[in-house]
Amino acid sequence: MSSEDTKDVLHPVDPRKAREQAADHLGFMAGVPFDLGDGEMWELPNPAFLDTEQRKRYRDYQRDMKALDKETVDHPFIDGKTIEQNVYPYLKDGKDYDPDEQLCIALMGEDIYAKFLAAGGVPGQIDTHWKVMQRQLEERTKIDSKSN
Repeated sequence: MSSEDTKDVLHPVDPRKAREQAADHLGFMAGVPFDLGDGEMWELPNPAFLDTEQRKRYRDYQRDMKALDKETVDHPFIDGKTIEQNVYPYLKDGKDYDPDEQLCIALMGEDIYAKFLAAGGVPGQIDTHWKVMQRQLEERTKIDSKSN
């Protein structure tokens, strides 16, 4: 091992660079940058890289998703049994609830979300980008497991 190899291990690493290196090594995006106009950028982080505030708001969003209005319906396969499911289209306390929009607000905050929409963004693309990141990681995992 050369002294260059040990230098990175022995010295503090910039957290942003470390995230990017980990994402690069594992073969997925660390985030997706969005141009909000007027020189302002916002980056959708990989779910593993949410900052503290984003993580808190995301957990609140997840709790909201669990609290959506429910309905009882017949079980699709078992006669006489019923199951509870979310009302669709989604409602919360009897009011319309858009999970894609609420996810955006949780991750961006209200002000950045308004700029995102003004720049041409749509709520559904955030979850789609997260699914792409997850698929990249799954594909990399498959490739790595075949090489072992």
